[in-house]
Amino acid sequence: MKEDIKIQYECVDCLNYFRLSSPIKFCAECKSENIRVVDKADYNDFIIEDLNLTELQVLNIVSVWYINGMIPDILQNSNGCELDEIVDDLFFNKLEEEKLIRSIKL
Repeated sequence: MKEDIKIQYECVDCLNYFRLSSPIKFCAECKSENIRVVDKADYNDFIIEDLNLTELQVLNIVSVWYINGMIPDILQNSNGCELDEIVDDLFFNKLEEEKLIRSIKL
């Protein structure tokens, strides 16, 4: 079975990204013909999907980046919680949920 090879395109005018297996001639959003193929070395909008990362893995990565200063300390929610607190809550809630699901015997 042949796998569809998807190429990532970018509209230079509106900066939308498209990931398609066939070439495109214009942007679906703004109808511009100013389209470029995104180099593999460029930013990848689909890295989570491409690496098959779980939600827990993504939360852990975000937490490590924040703690190591790779994300600015300016991100807060409406309750005043900073990103590290938000991610920790999400991580441990998701972890407890997965433990509960595993513990249920059918």
